[in-house]
Amino acid sequence: MKKIGVAFCIIALLSLGLLANAGIVTAYQEGYEFDHYMAVTEPTIDGQWTTPDEWTDVDMEHQMDGDLNVVFRTNWMMSSGAGYTGYPVFWIIEFYDDNTEDAGDYWQICYDGKATDGSAPDGDDVRIDFVGHDQSGLTVYRGDGSEWVVTTELTWGESIEIVDSISESPTNSTPHYIVEIVVDHLLIDSGPDQCVRVAAYDESNSEAGVQAWPDSSPDVPDEWGQTWSIMETIPEGLTFAVMVFLSSVSLLVGSQYLRKRSKKREQ
Repeated sequence: MKKIGVAFCIIALLSLGLLANAGIVTAYQEGYEFDHYMAVTEPTIDGQWTTPDEWTDVDMEHQMDGDLNVVFRTNWMMSSGAGYTGYPVFWIIEFYDDNTEDAGDYWQICYDGKATDGSAPDGDDVRIDFVGHDQSGLTVYRGDGSEWVVTTELTWGESIEIVDSISESPTNSTPHYIVEIVVDHLLIDSGPDQCVRVAAYDESNSEAGVQAWPDSSPDVPDEWGQTWSIMETIPEGLTFAVMVFLSSVSLLVGSQYLRKRSKKREQ
C-alpha cells in the first residue's frame, strides 16, 4: 500500500504541474502542446529504432488524430555529429496500420518557425513533404504571406534528411512503416519555440484520409499545435518509459478507488 501511495503522490504532483502550466500558456489549438527536450543520444537516421532506448529520451508519445494508429516522438540537439550547421531536430513517426509500400504514401511536417501565428503561411513558415519512399519525393515550401511556394534553399543532406522502412519496434512488434527525419532548425529560420503540424497518409487506406497532429489545415498556422524547446535533457524520472509506467499505475489506482466507492454504495 505504501508503494502505491508514493506513486499516487508522484502522479498527483505531476498533474498539478501540468495544470499550472496550462494556466500560463495556451496552444494554438487547445490540448496540442508539448515540451521539446534535448536528446541524450543523437538518433541514427535509418528509418527504425536502431537500439531499444534510442527514442526513450522524449517527454511522451503523441497520437495523431484520425481513424488510423499513427504516433510520433521528437527531440533536438544544440550541435550534431552529423555535421549540421545549426541545431538539428529529430522526429520518428510510426504508422502502425501501414505495412505496404505505395507511391502515394506521404509524411509531412509544417513549421511556424517563430510562432507568429496567422491564417496563411508567411515567411517564417516551412512545409516539408516527403511523398513515396526515396529522396526524389522531397519537396520543401516556404510561405509568402498568402500561400506555399516551392523553395530550393533547403536541401537534402544539408538541412533535411528523411529515411523510412517497414520494421518492428519496441512499441509494436508487428512490422509497420517507420520514418525518421532530421531538420536543421537554423536553416529554416526557426526560433526556440515553434508551432507545428505533423501528418501522414497511407495510400492503401485512402478512405481514412490524412492522419494529423492536430487535425487541421496545413495552410492555416492558427490551427496547429505548440512546442516549447527546453534547454536540457528530460529529467530521468520523466523519461518516456517511466511515464508509461506511471500512467499504468494511475489507471490501476483509479480503478481500485472506483471499485471501493462502488462497494460502499452497495452496502
